[in-house]
Amino acid sequence: MSLANASQKSPNVVPNRPLDAVRNATESASDFTQNDLLLGSQDPFFWFLVPLFGLISVGVCVLINYATLIITHGLAFVYSRLWSISPKSDDGKRTSTAFAVTSLRQRIITTAFLVLLVSTVIPYQFAYMVLCIVQFATSIRALRLLWETRASANHNFFNYAHSMLVLMVWVLPINLPVLVVWVHNLAVHWLTPFSSHHNILSVMPFILLVETMSTGRMIPRVTTRVRFISNILLIVLALYAAIYGVSYAYLLHHLVNVFSAWLFGLHIADSSFSFNGLSHILDERVEDGNNDIKKRP
Repeated sequence: MSLANASQKSPNVVPNRPLDAVRNATESASDFTQNDLLLGSQDPFFWFLVPLFGLISVGVCVLINYATLIITHGLAFVYSRLWSISPKSDDGKRTSTAFAVTSLRQRIITTAFLVLLVSTVIPYQFAYMVLCIVQFATSIRALRLLWETRASANHNFFNYAHSMLVLMVWVLPINLPVLVVWVHNLAVHWLTPFSSHHNILSVMPFILLVETMSTGRMIPRVTTRVRFISNILLIVLALYAAIYGVSYAYLLHHLVNVFSAWLFGLHIADSSFSFNGLSHILDERVEDGNNDIKKRP
């Protein structure tokens, strides 16, 4: 019986070449190909999808921009009906009534408290969502002031604030999944530490830039060759979003973070890179008669 069973078994297949055995063992690994560029497909039959998705992306960008403008104009209209602006200067510059200023100590305490929460309890994505709301409020106040004064300086500041708002809104959906998981873990009392999401450097440039813009301070005009760095950073951001945005979208947050750090560096450069200059950015005071009032540049 054992001989009969042995005779009925299929004979072992001997490879014709010595490398066939090794090739069969690694066949599954060698067939795997990873393509991180564009849409992730190497099939030339679907070449038309790349320009098609590029056109759709441009259309979505335009749609988001106008949707943000509509919401901003609507809320600014309601805001202007509730509060009116009476600028004291004839040139229509931003005044303290348009951008309510808190003291430097209060803003430092608020920023330090937010940084402490990010480093211990909440992920930095939550702080980023709060900063988006603050930036949205800054854009509304800038638009309301533009309607009241019709000054070119206020128009430039509104464009600056709105551009940063649209850029931050585009990065916000990348951070929302982490917030959903964090809220779910809080609901089920699953206190797993987010070690990789407590990096304060991932949100600190956003905090500094949004805090600076909330005071109504316009970014200084750069006339040297340093101005090309802003263009290079934006081009790199656009190319990365087009080529690797589908596969590595989470890195877009860090690229925008670097761009925000560069913009805040321009604000610091306008104040001669000193701690006194940083204090000048966050809390500028001028004498107006006998009263010490807070002034917006």
